[in-house]
Amino acid sequence: MIDDMALLKQAMEQMDAEDPAAAQAAKDRAAQILSDVELSFSKLAELIEQRQSIGYFADPRSRQTG
Repeated sequence: MIDDMALLKQAMEQMDAEDPAAAQAAKDRAAQILSDVELSFSKLAELIEQRQSIGYFADPRSRQTG
């Protein structure tokens, strides 16, 4: 999964800078999708943080089963 959020953020900022119109369209579409399911960017971030705190995004190979 996503191991380095700072690296992801940097890559997304670079893509935004390369094509601002496409970046804005993508942000608008993402906001609409979240709105459709009654979420917001801040709520999504909160849910991600909760999952990270319980190790949900940890490497699946490190999870023990059975």
